[in-house]
Amino acid sequence: GGGFASGWAAAGTVVHSDPFFSFAQDGVAAALLTGGDVMVFWSDLRNFTLDIFAMRYTSGGLPAAGWPATGAQAISGVTTGPLVSPVAVPDGAGGALVACASGSSDSMLVQRMAGSGAPSSGWPVEGVIVSNANRFTSSLISDGASGAIVAWSATKSTMEDGIFAERVGSGGAIVGTWPDGPSAVSDTTSYQSFPDIATDGSHGTIAVWEDYRGFTTRIYAARVLSDGTVGTLAALVSATAEPGVVRLHWYGPDGALEAGLERASGDGAFAEIARVRAEAGHIRYEDREVVAGQTYRYRLAVQQGGATSYLGAVTLRVPEGLRLALAGFAPNPAIGALRLAYALPTGERARIEVLDTAGRRVLARDLDSTPGEHVVSFEDRALGSGVYVLRLTQGSRSVTARAAVVR
Repeated sequence: GGGFASGWAAAGTVVHSDPFFSFAQDGVAAALLTGGDVMVFWSDLRNFTLDIFAMRYTSGGLPAAGWPATGAQAISGVTTGPLVSPVAVPDGAGGALVACASGSSDSMLVQRMAGSGAPSSGWPVEGVIVSNANRFTSSLISDGASGAIVAWSATKSTMEDGIFAERVGSGGAIVGTWPDGPSAVSDTTSYQSFPDIATDGSHGTIAVWEDYRGFTTRIYAARVLSDGTVGTLAALVSATAEPGVVRLHWYGPDGALEAGLERASGDGAFAEIARVRAEAGHIRYEDREVVAGQTYRYRLAVQQGGATSYLGAVTLRVPEGLRLALAGFAPNPAIGALRLAYALPTGERARIEVLDTAGRRVLARDLDSTPGEHVVSFEDRALGSGVYVLRLTQGSRSVTARAAVVR
């Protein structure tokens, strides 16, 4: 009705009133929690270094039960130096995610604060460092699975700014498919700054930023998939293997994308085997220098701004003979972007069904029925975290496999 919420003071509720220890000029952030409570973060000097402290208030404007009256420490600045400029979002599980900058080392740190008033299990009191140098403006969202995705601009060795992102899982570790590097969202030789990100609805993010390429300021955008792959560069569509040949297919909206195709045999080192260029966004390649029974790994190496990004990595085995087989999701449990691995002996229609543990069909779709071994992208929002039974059918034959999804 336009008035103040019941229980909240008309002039505002005092979160922390100490004029010496509270540093509001170095940033204040708030996250609306599940149930209507709010968690507030600020820079605080009470431990004689600028830490990030937090306080939780109920929807009625009262301090939450069990929290210290003057707030709880969220991130310690003892190791990284003074912490400033917090940003916060809810984690979707009753707590909040907060990111901040180190004023002395330009590091970017992320912390998950439980609703009870302590860092969540697995998260260090110093937070998780996602960027180590020359970090500037930043943006934070939840990844939809109680973890965080943070994006920022940073100065590179060439003195231009690039846009970078990292995903930290709900347990406080970098998500395994994301690079420790982190992921370069845009890394051209031009200046790029002021990123802002939003969820893509599939545990990834869509980023926008200010970009000075072409000597004029424009707004650019890119999608970073749940596995850390930048969708505007190239992502694997499919990979198939049959005796004597491996067929590979990637897609990226940049029709001019050029990359080095690298291959490794077994656990050996990668080596470039071809230079490839996108045609209408598609990159296709047939490798006929393969040995039946051998396992090969492939990836695209793309040069951007003096750095190399590796995209669309895939592993598959060249069969000695063909038979109906279902390996399931690769890897299993599947974390991030889903890929389905299967093998077909003939070109008959092939169909995959996904069943829940009660035997109910969650989804079904036809598959590429080219004879051989396949690894294909298998994204579908209907598949949340859980255990599933996969059933592959071709003609009168069926095979099943169990698979787990972690979102």
